[in-house]
Amino acid sequence: MSNSNYQMLEKKFKVDLVVIGLFSNKNIQNLKIHFEHNRKKNIINNLFGYIGGMSEERVKQILELIEEEKYEYVYIDGSYFGKLAFKIKNTFNKIKIITFFHNIEYYYSISGMRKNFKRYAYTFFSTWLNEYLSVRYSDLVIVLNERDSRLLKKKYNRDSDLLLNVTMKDLYKENDLEEENFILFVGSNFFGNLSGIKWFVENISEKISIKTYIIGKGMEIEKEILENKNVKVLGTVEDISEYYYKAKLIIAPIFYGGGMKVKIAEALMFGKRILGTKEAFEGYVRDSRVLIEVNTAEEFITFLKDELLKKNTYEEKKISRRIFLENYYLEKKSKILIEKILEL
Repeated sequence: MSNSNYQMLEKKFKVDLVVIGLFSNKNIQNLKIHFEHNRKKNIINNLFGYIGGMSEERVKQILELIEEEKYEYVYIDGSYFGKLAFKIKNTFNKIKIITFFHNIEYYYSISGMRKNFKRYAYTFFSTWLNEYLSVRYSDLVIVLNERDSRLLKKKYNRDSDLLLNVTMKDLYKENDLEEENFILFVGSNFFGNLSGIKWFVENISEKISIKTYIIGKGMEIEKEILENKNVKVLGTVEDISEYYYKAKLIIAPIFYGGGMKVKIAEALMFGKRILGTKEAFEGYVRDSRVLIEVNTAEEFITFLKDELLKKNTYEEKKISRRIFLENYYLEKKSKILIEKILEL
């Protein structure tokens, strides 16, 4: 999402970047500051109300950059950086701040604590504080879907200013690759994805005849708990497209999380059918021919046994592609974001 939003902004504005964490293209001309993640320092900074790699010193560097460059707008990608928004507004009160909420982090953290209390509890106060400050000091609040808009209103009594769902470039290419006899799960190693695919492995994978491939950043370290005779963990791969083209079906057994699941849009882009839960499809335009909702192990097993021998039809592929192009294609959404910013 972060990269897609950057590409949309770049169509109209000169955009300078401040990046926290991993960033592959360090030679990009408009990269002004790159902060590395430091786990030990993050723990200490959390005690002072900072999260997401931010700190008092880093805020100071950003304020100095703003003073030097005289920016009109500051776009903040995520509600983790409310203390930064607060300090920007109090130093440069004419600057317009736009914050993109990937989730309503307060509720996301509560959901996380139910699965892994220790991991999410120690950052809970900082998460809430920064989100509260993001809501209060942002001139434009963007959310991904209606659910997040409702949760924003419920917790912080503020309406969202813009619903801007998942967008991405169209990477689909016509090819001669044949479907193979496997289903595919795509998702990085975080609690929502891991708990979902672990549930699938334990309750479904050995009750169906087809093999399941698992792809996603960091998933390779979970091989021991996920692999069995019917499940192969590939983890991080360089090019995911070949697996999408060859998969019979994409599965999305997701029960926890917030925002929208980007991999659903990616699967639609590649013209695939998706078998997933209500949570996996939250915020998406629904067509039951290609977005097939199942929420129990029995429903997954029944569908996979009854339907999997069928080959994806050209018509189903066209439906998936049409949903993507009409709703999640980056080029169509950039104009909406730019117009909203220019109204500030």
